[in-house]
Amino acid sequence: MTSRVAVIGLLLLGFAMASCSASSGEVKKNGETVMIRGTVRVVGNEPFSRLVLTVQEPEGGKNQKDFVIKGPLEKNIWDQYQGRVIVVEGRYCAETGPEHVPCIEPERIIRVE
Repeated sequence: MTSRVAVIGLLLLGFAMASCSASSGEVKKNGETVMIRGTVRVVGNEPFSRLVLTVQEPEGGKNQKDFVIKGPLEKNIWDQYQGRVIVVEGRYCAETGPEHVPCIEPERIIRVE
């Protein structure tokens, strides 16, 4: 009986840890920089529109997460990559974007798909 409870407890603990772990398929930390793969979109209405990188949940998930794009590459990405999937390397902003959306400052574009 005791071993059965222990096994069930371990299975529940493993399930809880797996369901709470962060997804590493789209966002990878490398020291202080991160690599993010997502679709470039413009959201909002003028004059409050903003450029975001929409990241899909890995493994066919339906959830999405937007990262507001700031910094020197913002205009270049806005002009050339709307609607395309890109991989950027950059740093998280010190402050969040409007409506508490996370923000990233890309330092370079790794790949365009």
